[in-house]
Amino acid sequence: MEDASSEVKARSKFQKSISKRWQRAKGKLYDDLSKGLKDRLNISLLGMLVSYIFLVISAKAGINLIWVSFTITSICAFYFAKRFYASDRSIYGLIAYIGMLAFTLIYFSLIYMIFGLNGDAIPAGQKPSFSQALYFSIVTWTTLGYGDLTPTEDSMPWAMVEVLLGYIFMAILVGKIITLTDRKT
Repeated sequence: MEDASSEVKARSKFQKSISKRWQRAKGKLYDDLSKGLKDRLNISLLGMLVSYIFLVISAKAGINLIWVSFTITSICAFYFAKRFYASDRSIYGLIAYIGMLAFTLIYFSLIYMIFGLNGDAIPAGQKPSFSQALYFSIVTWTTLGYGDLTPTEDSMPWAMVEVLLGYIFMAILVGKIITLTDRKT
């Protein structure tokens, strides 16, 4: 009877020890993964926030601030893309990178709402809705180019820049996914 009782106590003590070790290891792993990601995200999100503020101000003030806003956005996006590609943190970095791409698409959508688009769905002299601008931004970013919406003369430089960024960032995304799958095999 005493042997069974001591065996149960030993097993319980062993399980608690394993549980504590697992919790410590899990906490350390989470801290390691999240610290680097949080630092990069904070820098990129702060930069994106500043650039959105400049974009909103420039919609009322003039074009000069839009280029400042775009420069800040580009620096943040390239910084995050470089750090993402160099990192070994697979899924968290991938999710954050896709989120950063979404912010960039929304940014270009806002630019198209300011400068306008041409197309049958947009009455002459009106600015596009957010959904139309987002649709055009995604089509432009992925270089599909359906042709149902086209940039105005004022928004053409932005569309050209978005196409180039789309090439670069999609190549980084595909390259990182291939790298991550190669490491696991």
